[in-house]
Amino acid sequence: VVFGTYLFFKSFQKSILLPMCGLSYIVAMYSYRSILGFVFLLVLGLSIIWWRKIFDNKKYFIASALIGLVLCMPLVIALVGKGASRFHQTSIQVEASKRSLDLYTKGTPANKNFVLAKVFTEGYFSAFSPDFLFIKGDPNGRHNVRGMGLLYLWEIPFILFGLFVVFRRMPRKIGLTLLVWIIA
Repeated sequence: VVFGTYLFFKSFQKSILLPMCGLSYIVAMYSYRSILGFVFLLVLGLSIIWWRKIFDNKKYFIASALIGLVLCMPLVIALVGKGASRFHQTSIQVEASKRSLDLYTKGTPANKNFVLAKVFTEGYFSAFSPDFLFIKGDPNGRHNVRGMGLLYLWEIPFILFGLFVVFRRMPRKIGLTLLVWIIA
């Protein structure tokens, strides 16, 4: 993904690198399934922020889009077909169904879409919580050192300073690109 983003910015100078950028993103999606959503949101964000630069190279953009669509078809088919069994076991719909059932058994009417949106936003924003990042980390001990967050506490000033520099001194589009990277 990092290499694909590098090629994306280099394609502003050499248009022929745009299809290679797309190919890099596709290789990332095939090598690690959990990155599908991230790549989708990143490409969407980059396309919105840098649309003028992208459409200056219409020929390469169309070639990249066509190559991307063709190469992503097996992924889409796998996510829709039987290959999605693991996805369905771990998706937020399972958690939303459990919560809806819990509310229903307690006598509280629950809109499944509302519960699904609540589960999604709680899960999404929990990844940005100081508790998750700096203190406890993931509740599943397999994913990090127990009793420790993903980052050290001494990194907080450097992160804040880095964000300040990016959003204060860098061009606006670069700051937006980093924000899309963080949010995706």
